[in-house]
Amino acid sequence: MELNGTESAWNQGNYSPFTRSGTANSGLLSYWSGNGAFYGPSVGKYSGSSPLNLGGSPNLIIPNDVLTMGPGQNPNIVVTLWTAPASGFYDITGSFTNLQQFSGAVNVVIGQTNGTDGSEYGQTLGAQFSYLNQYLPAGSTVGFIVDSLGSQGNDVVGLKATISSVPAPAALLLFGPGLVGLAAIRRRFKG
Repeated sequence: MELNGTESAWNQGNYSPFTRSGTANSGLLSYWSGNGAFYGPSVGKYSGSSPLNLGGSPNLIIPNDVLTMGPGQNPNIVVTLWTAPASGFYDITGSFTNLQQFSGAVNVVIGQTNGTDGSEYGQTLGAQFSYLNQYLPAGSTVGFIVDSLGSQGNDVVGLKATISSVPAPAALLLFGPGLVGLAAIRRRFKG
């Protein structure tokens, strides 16, 4: 699963999709935002081979293996969604990293479908999260949320997440044909 900013949204009294706002650093840094600015609310993806130092106070260094999420000033919330392509079981693992003076809240919401709430789990910055064997119907989402909680700028968080489908065990795959076989045997003895 590759996260990018195309399924991100922000909230400032409304919920609206981000648009691709631009690139920087010779095209190695792409960012999506609701207001056209990289510094929040925004989501960025850096594809360089070594960390990118954007400077600032405090200094912002972006690793090449994370999605940056910056909610900006209150009351902004940045949400990055991943949509299940097919019904099945999924493993969801990763972490949120404080890249620049973040003091808000980070959450993972699993299983939102057609506007219904999923299960929301609060996270700790720097700690790994792991939700294994989560059943997701096709079209349901996993949301990664960064909430400024009123902090003022300089609040960039890095998200590194992996979502992978869990193959059905071989025994489970044989269960269906086994039931069909038992039904056929039963019919044979009854009739």
